[in-house]
Amino acid sequence: MVLPSAEGLEKILRYETKLERQIFRAVAQLERVQRMRRGEAIPAPLSVEVSDRG
Repeated sequence: MVLPSAEGLEKILRYETKLERQIFRAVAQLERVQRMRRGEAIPAPLSVEVSDRG
């Protein structure tokens, strides 16, 4: 088994993080649309980004 280089692994991890964020946003948007269809009161969207970079 051959593992990717450190640079290749870093790229893969960045893409994975990006995809996870896109999925999270899509699910949040879907939930908002479903609530709107049910006639529920929808608060304004809240977006919080947390980073461990210093």
